[in-house]
Amino acid sequence: MSRKSLLLTVAGIVLALAALYAAAWFKARSLVDEQLQQLVASGSYEKADYASLWLSPLRTLTLGELELKQPDFDLVVEQLSVSDIDFFHAPPHHLAITARGLRFPQGLPDLSATSPLLATLLRSVSHDDTVLATIEYSYDTAANDANRTLYTIALSLPNLAELRVDAEALHWLHDASPASLMSANTATGQVQTPGDAAVPRATLSLHDSGVVSIFLQAMAEDSHTSIADARAVLTSQLRNADQLLPANLRNLALTGGAELAKFLDGNKTLTLTITPVHDGNIALLQQELMGAVLTGNYDQVAALLQLKIATD
Repeated sequence: MSRKSLLLTVAGIVLALAALYAAAWFKARSLVDEQLQQLVASGSYEKADYASLWLSPLRTLTLGELELKQPDFDLVVEQLSVSDIDFFHAPPHHLAITARGLRFPQGLPDLSATSPLLATLLRSVSHDDTVLATIEYSYDTAANDANRTLYTIALSLPNLAELRVDAEALHWLHDASPASLMSANTATGQVQTPGDAAVPRATLSLHDSGVVSIFLQAMAEDSHTSIADARAVLTSQLRNADQLLPANLRNLALTGGAELAKFLDGNKTLTLTITPVHDGNIALLQQELMGAVLTGNYDQVAALLQLKIATD
């Protein structure tokens, strides 16, 4: 092949790739615009728009300055990325969304009157009316079981805390997918739940990277004591919580209080895990849980959920 022919071939390949990318970019933009228009049309927001859209060669879709506005609420997500997109199924069998930086153009919510502690925490992770947070959400359907889906939600607040929820759901994506539930909620204005869903296991973990210190400092200032004294008082209250509560809460308080007391040491991870009976079948659990709650049998609630609390 001559040099001229080689150059023409390379140029043709480049043009073909550019055309494919342009088609994918326009398709992605039309899909995003359609979804945002539906949010406005449904009345959820009076404005839903973005400043920029980028589709990487690795199929990561990134929106810049996504604004969601209501009459008394205005939020701008500085960067929203959608990755690990499954293009072969509708709805997708796997998807990951990451949001970074939450800006409040009208100013941060004023929580000082309702919760001074939350107001302090909010200020500690904010700059120029922007909460320096990263929120991640993803789900992935098992390749060998279309009814089994793993969900992850994570919130990271720098120098404060990391909160993560991992859950396994059955009969969710096949019969009532997140996308179909969202569409139903938007159309009807009512919360839709899958009647045959099950949650065999779920884990919530909270890692301290500063939140305990800020909490104890606020407590110390409020009680006019030192941080060490505030920690000692709260630790004692947690370890003896079972003696201060009704009998139907003592076993749960004894376990939970001891683990929370450990968490106050700082730089620890508190983990709550449930592996409910009936393989987590929501319909079966709901009836038994309601019965246990109404009779005040909280030990039975913990047993039905097979609740475990640990601090590491």
